[in-house]
Amino acid sequence: MWSLFTSTDALLEDHPLIATKLLEIVKNGAWVSQPEPEPAVLAREKNRLQALDMIPSRDLLPCTEQEVSALEQLLGYRLPLAYREMLSWIGHGAGQLMQDLDCFYEQLFGLQQRARQMLSEHDCRLPLPEDAFVFFLYQDSCFSFIRASEGEDPPVYAYDSTWRRMPFQKVYRHFSDFLALEIEIFADDRGAEKTIPHEVKLMLKTLLDFNRGAIFPTPKREAGE
Repeated sequence: MWSLFTSTDALLEDHPLIATKLLEIVKNGAWVSQPEPEPAVLAREKNRLQALDMIPSRDLLPCTEQEVSALEQLLGYRLPLAYREMLSWIGHGAGQLMQDLDCFYEQLFGLQQRARQMLSEHDCRLPLPEDAFVFFLYQDSCFSFIRASEGEDPPVYAYDSTWRRMPFQKVYRHFSDFLALEIEIFADDRGAEKTIPHEVKLMLKTLLDFNRGAIFPTPKREAGE
């Protein structure tokens, strides 16, 4: 989070869509506990992708209910509603959205075993939780997962082979936030309109200024560094 705040100015300048979405995610519950949201149906994400008008509707490839059920039978538990909704919307692909991630239906079955194999190969000291569902893997060095026991729009956890002390870290408060940010990254990369309202710029600057030594103090250096 310190890195996010200290890089806000540069991020806002170069990638305003991503900066705006990060601000929304942070504002919506990064610091305080909130009640479980209503069952998620990804309306925000669907509306945003439709508004961008960058992916033809024919390229949004849903899973069938039978395919989702087959996956759940293999896992032995029901997937969270937000993730089920994603499968029923773009489970087989969405054009160039998330094309660099192994995250679509055909890959999901193998990801569960491959993630556990990675942990063994990397001598990870912690096993994956029993209800962990790995939904993407990147370059055999990191992956992300959700847990079936943590609500209908659960947190997202990540594993990275370089995180030795804490191999699993919570990186999003909700799966829907992960998907929302991926859409903004896609939009930014494809040259979407990058002007943002003045009030958003002001809010970002206020947040950055307020943070200087307040919420996240600058990390202290050891003597002699």
